[in-house]
Amino acid sequence: MTYRVKVEKFHMKDISQIMIERLEYIKIKPDHIINIDGEQDALQAIYPNAHINNGGKKADLILAILTSETKDISIFLNQWKEKLNPSGLLLFGLLNINFELRDIGDFLVHLGFVDVVMDKEMLSPEYELICGHALAPTLPGPISIPISQIRFS
Repeated sequence: MTYRVKVEKFHMKDISQIMIERLEYIKIKPDHIINIDGEQDALQAIYPNAHINNGGKKADLILAILTSETKDISIFLNQWKEKLNPSGLLLFGLLNINFELRDIGDFLVHLGFVDVVMDKEMLSPEYELICGHALAPTLPGPISIPISQIRFS
């Protein structure tokens, strides 16, 4: 197995760069971004018109990095859901978190997130990065069906 990074210690900046690289493949234009331990300058370079960590406003993108010091990620996932705009993107990396990838994905689905994608990357023999992204659910709008389309069998 080859490892992506061959250093003994990882800095949040290294993990942030790995996460930000994933944004190259996701076509979004966020106006408001919440950045939790990500590289601020790199985010601003990708989205120069976006407001990053903008007060109490809901976000179109949340980029978050958590480490093994995090005890219960469900608390964070619940908070992030509340802080995302409908169809906003949650992108997160979990470094050496003692949770199963499938359990995190299942919990995101349970919270109502859609298009959940989870993967794992071994950075070295000692460092595992669980990555995930998901879209916040859209708010259901009124459903309108013309009477002419209703049929009885």
